[in-house]
Amino acid sequence: MGKNIFLTIAKAFVFFSALFLVSFFTSTKVYGSEEVATIPKSTNYVYGLTSPDEQDFTAIYAYDINGYDQIAKYFKKITTKAGKIAVIKNANNLGVREDGFYFKENTGIKMYHVDWDGIIQETWDDPSLTGSARSGTFLTTGKYVTTSDQLSNKKNELYIYDINYHMLEKKVPLTNKTDTPLPVSKLNSMGDIVGDADDYLYATISEAKLSSTTVLKIDSNNGDIVDILPVPGLQHSPAIAFMEDGRLLLADKNDTGAIVDFSTGLVTYTDKIGDKLPAMGGTQSHVRDFASLNFPSFNVELFAIKQGPETAVYGEEYEYTIKVSNTGNIMSLHNTLIDSLSNYLEYVPNSTLLNGNKVADVNGTSQMFLGGMKIESPGGVDGAITKDKPAVITFKVKVKDTGDTTVGIDIPNIAYVANTSTNLVSTNKVMTKVPGIPISEYILNLYIKQEVLNSRLDLVSPSIGFADVKNNLDQYQVTIPSYLSNTNQTFKLVKIKAADMNDPYNVSIKIPEFYSYAGYQLTATKSNHLASDRMKTPIESINLSKGLDRWLTVYIEPKLFDDAPPFYSWDYKNNDFGKIGIE
Repeated sequence: MGKNIFLTIAKAFVFFSALFLVSFFTSTKVYGSEEVATIPKSTNYVYGLTSPDEQDFTAIYAYDINGYDQIAKYFKKITTKAGKIAVIKNANNLGVREDGFYFKENTGIKMYHVDWDGIIQETWDDPSLTGSARSGTFLTTGKYVTTSDQLSNKKNELYIYDINYHMLEKKVPLTNKTDTPLPVSKLNSMGDIVGDADDYLYATISEAKLSSTTVLKIDSNNGDIVDILPVPGLQHSPAIAFMEDGRLLLADKNDTGAIVDFSTGLVTYTDKIGDKLPAMGGTQSHVRDFASLNFPSFNVELFAIKQGPETAVYGEEYEYTIKVSNTGNIMSLHNTLIDSLSNYLEYVPNSTLLNGNKVADVNGTSQMFLGGMKIESPGGVDGAITKDKPAVITFKVKVKDTGDTTVGIDIPNIAYVANTSTNLVSTNKVMTKVPGIPISEYILNLYIKQEVLNSRLDLVSPSIGFADVKNNLDQYQVTIPSYLSNTNQTFKLVKIKAADMNDPYNVSIKIPEFYSYAGYQLTATKSNHLASDRMKTPIESINLSKGLDRWLTVYIEPKLFDDAPPFYSWDYKNNDFGKIGIE
């Protein structure tokens, strides 16, 4: 996927500095060393170069590593073509390619080419390498790379060297392009270096007083330091190399090894892959440098799948599920989920979950609708989707009342994942069908009652009342309860069908004798109707476009008399006379 993919690692390192996961592995196995006639050539091996600090020979080691174990260790003493054992002081700057090994004296100018049989094929002095330090590797172009030695050179540079023509092509100054300061003021302790398939370099630096190593990711084309990865617990600018599966192996002089897995964000420490190796006669042989034939190519393979119901109804709540997976060999970083809702939907507040954990809303809205919500794999690096550990997001929505629910609607939804690793990744389109409601299903839920204002002791207050409800479909005559005003009594529910959403309902009341109409109160939600809030106009028409539920209180009051009201029957208590012509 090109060099843009490797910007991922840059961002990864920023995250790793604070949140890189750590595990520990201690092997119970013990491995010895075996001298061989020919060094095995394979991407299975990581190669090391020893220095004769405590022995009288220099050797190339081959480590066969499986998982976090060192399966075997082979070595071959370096000899001249005449068969004499070579003793090369401060041998370092190891690089390997198909025709063998190349290295130089640490701060010197002498270069060596050693074949797979451990025989020195060529040596040469090149003054242009003056000031280069103890790191060496090859780019995919076949060019050899080493770094400057701050102690003598006073500059931080890459040396790009043509091995075939014994010629220094250029020096490339190093520049920190990250927001993270380097842990050392000078790179005078720069150690080993290794490259990937896109010719980004990874170099180790540390100082003796620091109990930590830092890996710099460097663009070999311009010297830009694009990322910084701290690896605590390793000292003395450890050796570094890529293994066949793309993991990064580091090991220091204290027999401490670490393996960085970019696909999971995991650093695993092991005491069985170190560079403090048993040598002939029981002495110690320190590996100065690692190298391998591996140039891993890192790729993010991000997929996002969205699920939702095929059908829903008006007013229903339902849930969307989004699963974001990475099947690549490197973490996807800085991942944010972006979504938007159809005009037919509204978000259900506080319903968003990430990997089963609630994600706080912002002013009642999910962050995914406000520019993006950070997502990550469960238990992983902040904002990162790691290999085979998908992030799972769920949230709820509600289908809005559109005003005319006789019409069915289709609700589409697509979400997107933005990150620094790939282009914008979209989910599949989820289509939810909301069927229209048939006319016969348009029903008004009318909660209605009558209340008496200014009741009189000499006039019986009715306990029931009568109402007519008309629309274009039919006419209904209903009996309703009657109470004294402001007593917060219960409403009676009356269900009435309508022709359509805009079919108006008109309500009228049969007024008992000796009483007059005194107003009404109509609300779309249930509440305590107070007479002081009533409207003193005729009862307004009810339209279902504003909702299917209404609460209506109708007020009556005694008429004014000059004296006592005329003789009346106790049947007025039940408003029996009002039933004439209604039953």
